[in-house]
Amino acid sequence: MGRSPREPQERIRRGRSEAPGTPRDVIHILIGSFAVPVALVLAVAAYLSGAIVLTVVLIVIAIGAVVDIVLAVRRQKGLGAGPRSRG
Repeated sequence: MGRSPREPQERIRRGRSEAPGTPRDVIHILIGSFAVPVALVLAVAAYLSGAIVLTVVLIVIAIGAVVDIVLAVRRQKGLGAGPRSRG
């Protein structure tokens, strides 16, 4: 059988990934999407119980997780095959 001009080895040599997202980015998005609501719920509970320092720490963690998710999504978008990427 003939080989297609865009086989995985060629794409890897050019510096592009075969998959539309790296496993690292996928893990960052999954863990972050779990951490943000948990941190926010705990922050509300800490605020209601009067633990202001813990509330601030949990809000900073939630903001950090959101920033990490945004950066992971941007890295994934950069892996496309050009302006007509399907991903």
